[in-house]
Amino acid sequence: MSFRKCPLLPGIMLMMLLGAVTAFGQSQNISGTVQDQSGGALPGATIQVIDQAKGSLVREVMTNEIGRFQALNIQPGTYTLTVEFSGFQKLTVTDVKLDVNTKLDIGVLTLQVGQISDVVSVTSETATVQTNTMEKSYLVEQKQITELPMNGRNWVALMSTVPGMTSGARNDFDMNFNDVSAFHANGGRGSQNNFYLDGSPNLDVGDNQSQYTQPSIDSIAEFKVQQSSFNAEYGRNSGMVVAVQTKSGSNRFHGTLYEYVRNNALDAMNTGFSDRWNSLKASDPSAKRKNVMDKLRYNQFGGNFSGWVPFPGVSTRDNKKLFFFYNREMTRRIIAASGSKYTDIPAPAILQDGNFTAWLLDTNMQWAPQFKNGTIFQPGTIKRDGAGHIIDGVPFPNNTVPKSMWQPLSANLLKMYTSIPGYTSLPAAPNPGWVRYYWTAPNRLTKNQDLLRVDYAVSSKLNTYFRWVNDYQKEEIATGIWAGEPFPLQPQYRPKPGSSWSWNIVNTFSPTLASETIFAYNHQSQELGIIEPNPVDRDKLGANWTQLYPAANITNTVPNISTGVSGMSPSWGSPGWHNDGKDYAFTQNITWVKKSHMLKFGFHYNRDNKKQTGNWGFSGSINFSSSASMPMDTGNGLANLMLGNFQSYTMPNAHVYPYFRFQSWEAYVQDSWKISPRLTLEYGVRFQRSTPTYTYTRDGSPPLEGTWKTWSADITRYDPSKAPKINLSTGRIIGDAQAQLSAIGLVCDPCPGVPRGFQEPDSLIAPRLGFAYDLTGDSKTSLRGGFGVFYERLRQNNFYFGAGGHWPNTTSATVLYGNVSNIDTSIVNQPAPEITPPGFQVWPKDNQMPGIYSWNLGIQRELGYRISLDLSYVGNRATHLMIQRYINGLPAGTFVKYPDLSKSVNYKNDALRPYYGWGSLYNIETSGWSEYNAMLLRLSRRFANRFAFNVNYTWSRVFDIVDNDSDQVVSPFNLRQAWAPAGYDQTHVFTVDYIYQLPNVSGRMDNMFTRALMNGWQISGITRMQSGMPFNVSSNGSLQGVDAGTLYPNVTGDPYAGQSKYRWINPAAFQRPQEGVYGTLHRNTLRLPKVVNFDATLTRQIRITEDVRFDIRCEVFNLFNHPQIWGINTSFTADNPGGPISAANKTLGIPTSWREPRIIQFGFKLAF
Repeated sequence: MSFRKCPLLPGIMLMMLLGAVTAFGQSQNISGTVQDQSGGALPGATIQVIDQAKGSLVREVMTNEIGRFQALNIQPGTYTLTVEFSGFQKLTVTDVKLDVNTKLDIGVLTLQVGQISDVVSVTSETATVQTNTMEKSYLVEQKQITELPMNGRNWVALMSTVPGMTSGARNDFDMNFNDVSAFHANGGRGSQNNFYLDGSPNLDVGDNQSQYTQPSIDSIAEFKVQQSSFNAEYGRNSGMVVAVQTKSGSNRFHGTLYEYVRNNALDAMNTGFSDRWNSLKASDPSAKRKNVMDKLRYNQFGGNFSGWVPFPGVSTRDNKKLFFFYNREMTRRIIAASGSKYTDIPAPAILQDGNFTAWLLDTNMQWAPQFKNGTIFQPGTIKRDGAGHIIDGVPFPNNTVPKSMWQPLSANLLKMYTSIPGYTSLPAAPNPGWVRYYWTAPNRLTKNQDLLRVDYAVSSKLNTYFRWVNDYQKEEIATGIWAGEPFPLQPQYRPKPGSSWSWNIVNTFSPTLASETIFAYNHQSQELGIIEPNPVDRDKLGANWTQLYPAANITNTVPNISTGVSGMSPSWGSPGWHNDGKDYAFTQNITWVKKSHMLKFGFHYNRDNKKQTGNWGFSGSINFSSSASMPMDTGNGLANLMLGNFQSYTMPNAHVYPYFRFQSWEAYVQDSWKISPRLTLEYGVRFQRSTPTYTYTRDGSPPLEGTWKTWSADITRYDPSKAPKINLSTGRIIGDAQAQLSAIGLVCDPCPGVPRGFQEPDSLIAPRLGFAYDLTGDSKTSLRGGFGVFYERLRQNNFYFGAGGHWPNTTSATVLYGNVSNIDTSIVNQPAPEITPPGFQVWPKDNQMPGIYSWNLGIQRELGYRISLDLSYVGNRATHLMIQRYINGLPAGTFVKYPDLSKSVNYKNDALRPYYGWGSLYNIETSGWSEYNAMLLRLSRRFANRFAFNVNYTWSRVFDIVDNDSDQVVSPFNLRQAWAPAGYDQTHVFTVDYIYQLPNVSGRMDNMFTRALMNGWQISGITRMQSGMPFNVSSNGSLQGVDAGTLYPNVTGDPYAGQSKYRWINPAAFQRPQEGVYGTLHRNTLRLPKVVNFDATLTRQIRITEDVRFDIRCEVFNLFNHPQIWGINTSFTADNPGGPISAANKTLGIPTSWREPRIIQFGFKLAF
């Protein structure tokens, strides 16, 4: 059988390479009306749609009885339309620009009487006003993508150039691993965004914020940001839809080679670095600027090649049908960690000699006024009242812990700090007894990406294309990955390869009936590892006390450490953690035009398989913090560490690696009804049935991967009469904990009688309704509005991935109140070791899918000179948002009201919890809500005649009770107490972006010399001004409850009094609340400074030949080197309840991080 007899064979060969991923398709149509010179309709006129780049016929349609035509399911691109009708001249309309996800109505095409051999040619002007759809969207076209300055060439940053968008990113260069959670559309959370690549969703369903692949800007044709009131064909789209279209080949061969470079030697110093440099120079006159300046090396290089594919019998020189585009890009980056570049650590007198004198304050302890705050007591001498306050004890003489009493096994942990180069000569920090360590942490990123797209224009009725992206990334982080290192201690690496495959088939059965079929597959994996040699190896440090489960500590790292002392509680993340995700889907869309109705039906199936390590901290954790239940406490966690006395030491016995699955079935029907030439009504409904993420197992048993169950607590099954007993001496459950807790709600998945994923699947209906009205009848003014209901997928990371990583899957043995010199390992040898009441994440079985009710009303107006105005109101209300809330605690003030309550249970407060037998339970529940209202304005001119610009302004307010799916509410007993502006609320956001090609020389100045010097120059830029984001100030003290919430200070003055760039808030404006009382400072009421930023690019295009061009670019970010505070110290501490800020706290309100200073990037590109 020949290829000529089977034109689909190349497509079938492509299909053999593919799997399948989520895909919702694309909606690009071209419509219009054909009439004669008197305005009469011309039914039966023939319209051909020709792809100008490929030279191929993509559609041939005819007008209906009222002269309307619809060319369905066309790829984005630039087209020529030819219109023929017997007895009339042929009309040719060139340069018809069809954007991604656009329903383009080109208006009325008027034919003139004459011979069909006569041709009338006109050039289309891109429509700037949408008169036939309710959808609220903004286009970022190819010219903007290629010409505007982008810090790190991250095209996602261009989303901030559209109205309704706020960004919480310090800079666009910070965004690694395709993370898009820093952007908030129309008041939505960062996990509510959705990214489509060629019609296929491109977000990892685990975290709902990382793209499987993020194509290079040199492989992207354009993208559109769709906001509010989408049609029913779109599914999980509560925040926004970013529809990205990749480039395709044409009937000519084209290519580019490019490189972009950055180096810190070209960069300026901002205030933050200047202060750091001046301080270091004062303490060490020999210091070199180059040795302390944050290192930056950035090289991004690659190229692409495109054209047509000769294939005998299928694609020939005279009949080109196969086209390709290939892009290869490589990135090498070394950049300093974001945030603070210094750490305050205890002074040498403390860490080397145990002398805590500098930490003694002038104020007396509230419940033991015979002692100063900061007193260190001899272990075993402390006496406490019923609430656990220290009331007496024997202090160490001179507040010094004698080195003769130090336990080397734990005191050797201090080597992590005392081995800092030049530790004994570090400059003093503002707070007494502390020194400041300035450090640099050059983090590395390696990225290699390949993108291939093949288009096959089988006929005017059948088109298909295949697209593949392979995106390999690896980061190396000096301060660890997902770790809590105060400065570089254990460098770690994380490779994260991702790939995306899709196959799209569009078949036009008739001018009024078409289908689109999409198969797609996404894959992503990652792992965490240590960059050897391990600096915090137990043996290397000499902190090698007896472990509970030595085999579990595969990296031989010291445990995570808690001391309760700032900067002295490092944690290491979880080297050895790994995951793997595969996402499959099938989508079928049918479009049917029936008179004035465009009906669309569709079905979508999605299955996501995820495998992920469920537990963390394989090296265990040890807590030296001061505690009322600790017999050998000194009142200070650092002193406890020196002596080796711990509150608890815990280790897991296994690596848990469950398998998870998510499935969704969705269908929709929608109609776009052209009621009249000026009015379009759109309505539809989407049906969705989704399972929660559930656990599935393979053959075998633990510890094999994929054989683990996940666990939760079903509190509806709680029966106090069956609760276990707690040993008040040890705090542990007496007897078989698993059997007893199973009687009061311990459940697992998969297990009999428990719904898959701990919840029954949801069946949801999401209606959509909107209109578009041409107010003036000339397609220059439109009034549009819409309303829709949307449902958000529940984020997997917040519950399911951690639900298998604890007891009873792992026997996390815990030793209480001991010394590292004598670890009691007898507990690990027990058949069922006794445990303290376990804390659990709880997934309530009445959780609901988050719902967002969205509406908008706006007007668009064409102003002339290709300029358009878009003014609209957008609002939404979200319900059933995911939050985290403690449900097994005691309210604030409990121990004030009942002062002997804790003592009555030997300070084993688990015995006081409402659900006796359980420890700290917190719901991952869907009880959150938010509200958003905004005015959006855009003044826009698409690129033409050397010039383009967009002026955007957003006034908005968004309120919520938590900002992210993983946030705990301020008070678990009163959700409304947390109602406040969202942490990403930015009331005013103003941006301007522009591209201007300077005129070439002409007239008398036009000669070889002036052309070489003055032609080909272009300037472009982005200016952004935005309100500062909210932040909170924390307070020390106690709410005198259990899991009672978050403590903020009282406000007693003007927080902004005396404000400057060196101290943003007034420390004297705050007061520590009385014990058991929430502070009067409300959540998110304070604001960081506004952001004002100018980025600009100067480009020189050198024309070597007609088809060869060389570009040189100089991009400058933060052009005027404007210092902008990005983070401040927000830790308020007072010596006693009701008191002002402590004399030892000198840093509250002082900036800790700044936005980037002026940065220069050069780019070089050869295009042919």
